[in-house]
Amino acid sequence: MDTTGHLCSHSVYFLSKHPEHIPKLREEIKKYYGDGTNLTIESLQKMDYMTACFKEVFRLSTPVPVLFPRMATVDHNLGNIKIK
Repeated sequence: MDTTGHLCSHSVYFLSKHPEHIPKLREEIKKYYGDGTNLTIESLQKMDYMTACFKEVFRLSTPVPVLFPRMATVDHNLGNIKIK
């Protein structure tokens, strides 16, 4: 899944689980988009609450697998720990 699809679907999911955040998010969207003007990068950057919501979605459910299999290509010693 791409990150945009992940962000949209998980945002809807988390907002359905925590509907108490919807009114504040709606108010912020209406403030910058309520008159039907086109959104700009500048207006999106002013939407602090929406940005915080998106960051929280990424924090709670990252779109990238966290556990990548990793192997050391060379042996290392970190103090008493030997990494092979």
